[in-house]
Amino acid sequence: MNLILLDPADLTDDHHAWVRDPRRLRHLREVHRARPGDELTLGVRGGAIGRGQLVSLDDDGARFAKHVAFAFTERFSKREADAIAYDKPKCVAVD
Repeated sequence: MNLILLDPADLTDDHHAWVRDPRRLRHLREVHRARPGDELTLGVRGGAIGRGQLVSLDDDGARFAKHVAFAFTERFSKREADAIAYDKPKCVAVD
């Protein structure tokens, strides 16, 4: 699974996130080939994952809106979230 990893600081309120990190913006464009309107898997570092819609994507950042039915489904440790988000090997070591 490949997801967009959000830092808690990326959350602008309970329903929106704004990603400004150049590395993650490049990942959105080159790996996901994301376009506004796309529904993507989002995960909060040290938190849970769910689905959200990419509202805008430009040089200033990517803005996401959680769907009304957005529900976090699983919790991941920081190590697991990093492995999922940054295309590391498919297996995740469990401590």
